[in-house]
Amino acid sequence: MTKNSKAVQQSSDQTVISGIKIHFANVALITFATGSYAPLALEQLYQARIDAAANTAQKEGDYHAAVKAEQAAEAALAPVALAFKVYVLSVYGKQPDVLDDFGYAPRKKPVMSAETKAAAAQKRAATRAKKKAAAAAPAAAAPATTVTTKA
Repeated sequence: MTKNSKAVQQSSDQTVISGIKIHFANVALITFATGSYAPLALEQLYQARIDAAANTAQKEGDYHAAVKAEQAAEAALAPVALAFKVYVLSVYGKQPDVLDDFGYAPRKKPVMSAETKAAAAQKRAATRAKKKAAAAAPAAAAPATTVTTKA
C-alpha cells in the first residue's frame, strides 16, 4: 500500500465518510475483519484521523512560527549580549564572585607552549635583524633625470 500525502488522505477519508452516510445509513452494525462497527462509529474514526491531521498541520505551522520568533529574538539579542558580557568583564574582571553571579568566568591568560614561545622569539630576532640591516644600508640614490626643452 502506498503512502498518501495528508491532503490526499484527508480527502479520501472525507469521501469514505460520505459513502458510509449514503450506503450504510439504515444499517445498525457493519461486520468485517477487525470487528463490528456502527456506521456512526466508523464515521467518527475517520473524522478523528481528519481532525488529527489538521491539528498536526496547525501545530506544524505554529512550530515554524515559534522557530522564526526564536531566531529573531536571538538575532536581536546576540550583539547586545556580547557587548554586555564585554562590559561586565571590563568592570568586574578582577572579581570572580561577581562574574559568577552573571554566569561568566574571568578571562584566562593564554598559555603558550615552549615551542610557540621559541618560534615567537626566533621571529622577533629575525624581524629586528632585518630592520637593523635596512636602517644601516644607505638609501639608494634616485636616478637623475634630465629634462630637455626646445628653445
